[in-house]
Amino acid sequence: MQLAFTPPAAASPSLAARHYIIYDAFDREVFTLFGPILHPWTFVILQNGVEHGRITKKWSGFFKETFSKADDFWLEFPCKADTIQKALLMGAVFLIDFVHFERPYH
Repeated sequence: MQLAFTPPAAASPSLAARHYIIYDAFDREVFTLFGPILHPWTFVILQNGVEHGRITKKWSGFFKETFSKADDFWLEFPCKADTIQKALLMGAVFLIDFVHFERPYH
């Protein structure tokens, strides 16, 4: 299987949400990740329009959030996800961290 994500702008031109689509090696949609703007630390894992899990950034405390680049995430896997699908979702956690939560040091 391959890991492929559509960029947020290509997946959804909406200003009210962030979307990623995860495809398998045969270009079939496996999961959709939906991140509402009003809940910026949460991405819902959808399969066929039904919620099957979540990716959530956890608050680490004032000092860790302010003075370090470390982030803590909680990943709830779908119940019937196989090992490959779990690996795809782990990759999605890294993508979400880099795109939405990393801040460059000047």
